Amino acid sequence: EHFLQNQERIMMLEEALNSVVRTTRSLENTSIPDTKSHNQIIDQLQETSATNEIRYSVIEVMQKSLECWETSTQKTKLELARESQIWHVNLEDGCYEKTRTLDRYLNLKTLPKNPRIREVVRTANYVLEFSSSETHKIRLEAALMHLRSLSQEAIN
Repeated sequence: EHFLQNQERIMMLEEALNSVVRTTRSLENTSIPDTKSHNQIIDQLQETSATNEIRYSVIEVMQKSLECWETSTQKTKLELARESQIWHVNLEDGCYEKTRTLDRYLNLKTLPKNPRIREVVRTANYVLEFSSSETHKIRLEAALMHLRSLSQEAIN
């Protein structure tokens, strides 16, 4: 679990650095950068950093929700999607069901550009109703509080 978290953090840093490189390259054609350009670069970096932190937090909440759900209920991700009615369940090849949308929220590479944070929060709250493991419940609540605070900061 820690390995995956570290790997995702590295990917977020790479995204931020790539953003810096792109911004720097776009400014190379400018003769003398003024203070306004520097401030724009700083603003872009702060926005990128905040966005990446929210994205990582979304994944963390979903992973902890799924872990808590599976531990507390002994049910699968598919059953979580079906019972909560938050995530769409697709019928593949007419014979088996798949949770494609929910799956996209479990990995940084597949997370949508504009994740639906409300669905993530609803999922966590739904799972918390069924939580029998105090350890998993505390971890999920902490991750959920962190996501909510990041979302509030982004709005303000």
